Amino acid sequence: MTFKIKLCQKLTMSAVFLLAINTCSGDPKKYGRCEIDCSSGIVATDQMVIQPLLDEVSINCNGSINQTAVEASFLVSAQKDGSKDYGVRSNILVDPLVTGSYDPSKDFHENPLYKGIETPTSEWCSDKCGVVRISLWVECRGGVNLEHQIGLQSGPIVSDFLHIKAESPAPEGEESPEGAGLKPL
Repeated sequence: MTFKIKLCQKLTMSAVFLLAINTCSGDPKKYGRCEIDCSSGIVATDQMVIQPLLDEVSINCNGSINQTAVEASFLVSAQKDGSKDYGVRSNILVDPLVTGSYDPSKDFHENPLYKGIETPTSEWCSDKCGVVRISLWVECRGGVNLEHQIGLQSGPIVSDFLHIKAESPAPEGEESPEGAGLKPL
């Protein structure tokens, strides 16, 4: 009897494990990593929605001049047929749209529009969980607060932009350029 119970527990645990490794996180905001393959990707249709998982990200640059890597995550979804519910969509190709100061030394792509974007173009699509992740290097300037933005476009769909605030107070004993009458970029 004990043997049957232990066997049943092991089979149940194995099934749960297999289910866990073959499915995505139920909540994309938990940043579960899912398989990605953009080789058979398609462009979004006008029934789809692309939205950032966060509205804003703040980075503390510690008053220095440097660059910081940020990962921007977006969810791609589409309305289910005849329903008000939305379901995630995988393999949707995207094109990043960026504004702000990005590290020019991080030249990962030939196109100057993509300077600072570290994610290879082969990963510019939604994964099996419907999530697109784009890593980029934002610039920090000592004593200046900068705002950067990234959005995604796919076919007729343009996402809302994720706002990235690079907060960099002036080092101790120095006046911030903002305090001297200059406004942040």
